[in-house]
Amino acid sequence: MKTLFFDMDGVLVDLYGFLSREWGITSKEVQTHSPRIFRMYTEWLHSFGSPAEAFLSLPPLYPDDMKRLILDTKEAGFRVEILTHLGIESPHQVEWGKRQWLDTHFRSFVRKGVISQVNCVVESSEKALFAGPGALLVDDNSLNVAQFRGAGGQAVLYQAETHRESIAEVRQHLSL
Repeated sequence: MKTLFFDMDGVLVDLYGFLSREWGITSKEVQTHSPRIFRMYTEWLHSFGSPAEAFLSLPPLYPDDMKRLILDTKEAGFRVEILTHLGIESPHQVEWGKRQWLDTHFRSFVRKGVISQVNCVVESSEKALFAGPGALLVDDNSLNVAQFRGAGGQAVLYQAETHRESIAEVRQHLSL
């Protein structure tokens, strides 16, 4: 069976847009992951008392369009899974927060098995371990996309700024 893997941060979750508005910088600056941004991110995580609470505060990114894409994908016979990076800053708490976020924003999808599995990796490069024939990754990180393709999978570089084009590309890959 073919599997569509969705990244969370920057694809389902408006992490970068939220932080750019919060910090008064561009979304691209947030995504640089520079030492300055990493310090700001760490401070933001801890300002909530726990990384899990911080993640739960984030809004979904284009929820209606993403839910429609997920449903169409599942109805076409594909397996739908989450493939998300936890990072090294409190990975267990971040995982709990991400799972709670999914339960809050995609509750029926998780509970009814539309999203059949949530895969969490500590290092972004580990996403490539899920690549192979029939695997398609939707991710906003160009390095993750390149590594996934290099490991034998297909991937779409999702860009929130060109959301509709990114969704159309996913649909084209899946022949939806």
